[in-house]
Amino acid sequence: MTSVQIIEYYNMKPLPKEGGYFCEGQRNGCISSTILYLITKDSFSRMHKLPKEEVYHFYMGDPVEQLQLLPDGTGKVIRLGQDILCGEYIQYSAPADCWHGTRLADGGAEY
Repeated sequence: MTSVQIIEYYNMKPLPKEGGYFCEGQRNGCISSTILYLITKDSFSRMHKLPKEEVYHFYMGDPVEQLQLLPDGTGKVIRLGQDILCGEYIQYSAPADCWHGTRLADGGAEY
């Protein structure tokens, strides 16, 4: 399976201003919503922040790295991937008002 196949299957569109590809999943009024999000070797998620916590789930593909600049002035890099025994996370959140951006980890290829 390739990133092109996934984008076509879910009818994903480029995410304006942020980058990457997305399609809306579920929406619960004004309380919450979900999207499927995909980063390719030619795209990334630009630094952005939201007024609410944003939860990320990693399903498949090559690992990604997320830079988080926290409201208290500290920062960290989170690696999302499937190798949980080596410190990768399959789920992680960016707190409210946290600047964060994500890119395919070095060596990543397809999706």
